Amino acid sequence: MFYYIPKENWPPNLPDLSLTENVWSIMAEAVYASPEPRTLMALERPLQKSGRSISLTTVQNLISSMHVRLKAVIRNKGDTVLTFRTNICTLS
Repeated sequence: MFYYIPKENWPPNLPDLSLTENVWSIMAEAVYASPEPRTLMALERPLQKSGRSISLTTVQNLISSMHVRLKAVIRNKGDTVLTFRTNICTLS
């Protein structure tokens, strides 16, 4: 049986199934851990630093956990499964 999935719920729009969204989430957590940057120039350095600090292990965890995240999203009927970002960050 096929189910209609609205375009806004396609994988690129589901954070749990988008590796890029997960990387951005990890970077944002690092950038905003200290006082929030108020200008683009103030944002540039912590953003670059956070990007360089993402380990190969974290990237591998994102890739290898895709099947688990996909199953969780399906089980959750397309809704977001927020626990994965936290788990992936702690695996690095």
